[in-house]
Amino acid sequence: MRNLVLLGLYILSFTQCKGQQPEESIVLLPEGYTGPVAIIFNQKEGVEPKVENGKYVYEIPISGILRTTVEANMQIAGHEYYYVSKNEERIPIEYLLPKGLENVGRTLSESNLNENANYIAGEEMSGLNSGSRVRLFVAGKVSEMETLGQEKYELLFKLE
Repeated sequence: MRNLVLLGLYILSFTQCKGQQPEESIVLLPEGYTGPVAIIFNQKEGVEPKVENGKYVYEIPISGILRTTVEANMQIAGHEYYYVSKNEERIPIEYLLPKGLENVGRTLSESNLNENANYIAGEEMSGLNSGSRVRLFVAGKVSEMETLGQEKYELLFKLE
């Protein structure tokens, strides 16, 4: 009976820890990076992300592909994006929504966007044949977004 109670407490503590997974994240890109980004979740050889202010911190390498040990969170909204300079300064990168969501936030179709600035766009969750989940998005100028979107899907197929 005692072993059964201990087993129950163990299972309860495990499920409560799983529920404490951060909902939002901070994504750090190398300064000036443009291109598709993939965060592949639940990888045995992956990187364990740091936690900062209750958010996972994903440090994207120059390849644009990060494999992490944590499970995927299906939430798309509520993430922060930054370029990281050589002296470790974080420079915010604005996330742009797809056309048609103007009532929610800034979108790719706005005419007042800085044509020289880089933005984040096209974020989505997908699955790989291995069963792993992958979070995909692109970083770049508005004028490059269509091409970068195609590169994002090419990257997804390479990950298979």
